[in-house]
Amino acid sequence: MAAWALCGKLDFLIWLSTDALAAAISTFAAQNYGAKHYRRIQKGVASGLFITSGIVALLSILLYLFSGTIGKLFLHPADHDILPLVVSMMHFLAPFYLLYVFGEILSGAIRGTGETFLPMLVSLLGTCAARILWILFVVPGHPSILVILGSYPVSWFLTALLFSIYYLYIRRTRLSPSRR
Repeated sequence: MAAWALCGKLDFLIWLSTDALAAAISTFAAQNYGAKHYRRIQKGVASGLFITSGIVALLSILLYLFSGTIGKLFLHPADHDILPLVVSMMHFLAPFYLLYVFGEILSGAIRGTGETFLPMLVSLLGTCAARILWILFVVPGHPSILVILGSYPVSWFLTALLFSIYYLYIRRTRLSPSRR
């Protein structure tokens, strides 16, 4: 539990930066959607994906390489024995954090166009339902902390895939230049 709590503190950097940029994209998309600048939304989403991916890639590399060192900042020296597990968990999760970017940025862009209910459902299905199903059907056959953690990249991938498809649909139907 202590190792997972520390991982949560370390990967908070990922969530904080991604969620902040997703909120910015949502606001940007909303303003440009209202002004009927659909091409600008598409460029903004592409830029947002690029910038956020760059930030998350850098943070992922730092967390992958230095999670043990950074982790020491949050622990009492008597608790340093959990650091090998924390490092193992971060080594597992860090390569997948980029998947999270696509779900969040595309979700923010879609919400900026006024669609809110379906993105909520996609998030619930892609994140919550996928993790519950993973825990129910995969973990019992292979009970270990890394298999449990596997629910995260699986849910990020599924959510990113669903939002990518949904965004392409929105882009074709609501953000096409012919709507101007």
